[in-house]
Amino acid sequence: MTSNAHRQNIIEQQPKQHATLKPHSQRYQRGMAVLAIVAIMLGVITLTTVSTTQHVQQFYVIEKAKRNSEDTKFALKLHVKKIAEALRSQGSAHASHAIKDPDITAKVDAEQLEGSNHQPLTHFMVSVSHKAENMKFTARFLKYPALLQIPSAGHQFSWSSDITQWMFNRDIHQLNATFFPENVIDSKCADLESSGVHWIEGNCTIDINDVDHTSKSAPMLLIVVNGNVDVSKNTHFYGLLILLSTASHVPTLNVANSATIEGAYVSNRPFNANVLGTVTPSNSVLKNLQSKNSLAKIIPVPGTIYDPN
Repeated sequence: MTSNAHRQNIIEQQPKQHATLKPHSQRYQRGMAVLAIVAIMLGVITLTTVSTTQHVQQFYVIEKAKRNSEDTKFALKLHVKKIAEALRSQGSAHASHAIKDPDITAKVDAEQLEGSNHQPLTHFMVSVSHKAENMKFTARFLKYPALLQIPSAGHQFSWSSDITQWMFNRDIHQLNATFFPENVIDSKCADLESSGVHWIEGNCTIDINDVDHTSKSAPMLLIVVNGNVDVSKNTHFYGLLILLSTASHVPTLNVANSATIEGAYVSNRPFNANVLGTVTPSNSVLKNLQSKNSLAKIIPVPGTIYDPN
């Protein structure tokens, strides 16, 4: 009996032991499950972080490439602008010297044309390229004279109310010194330097020292606004003298004995002329003046600026 009672007691105690272990097992399993979920989430977060970092790096690489490309295009456009200015002021022979960047190469093709009134015109195709970026930019330009038409035989040594319209395609009230790419503005005619145009507002007295650099091949454009002009003795002026009156002023031109004017003088209003010296009409002098680079203008041909890449 004692032995059976002992076994029965053991059997009755065994369920109690299992009952006390079960809660610990459930918590363990739940803990492991949580750890597994955390591990999975950390793995996903790590992969996401790596992927995001790669995408960010790729984004910056792409953006940097775009910026470099835009910077290169902007630089090429600036070089085209510099070349165009060199073509205007110096001609195609010196245009290549406008570029100092060893990575930039330029090519200029020129075609000589003639306008409807025999104006000297030049058509340029300018191409610039960047060696490292393998990028090219092309534009076309037209070079033309600011002096669109030289005075006709009827205009020379006379006046015409539309003279500025004829020569510059500008009304008298629209014409000013800034119309000319290279100009000198002053209130007197002392020590006139070689320039595209001298724009004098007021009286002008010219002596031999003021215009000794002028010649048949290097004439001058002298515009005197609301003033009188005196050409002193032994003074030789080559070029075009324009007397402009924008008010009620009636200009006077005095040419002293032994002084000469070769080319032409004109006015937009009647003027007084006291000529004791010699005036000689010369279309060749006026043509040389018209073709001077210092009097040239240049414009892009609409629709021809493009990136061939």
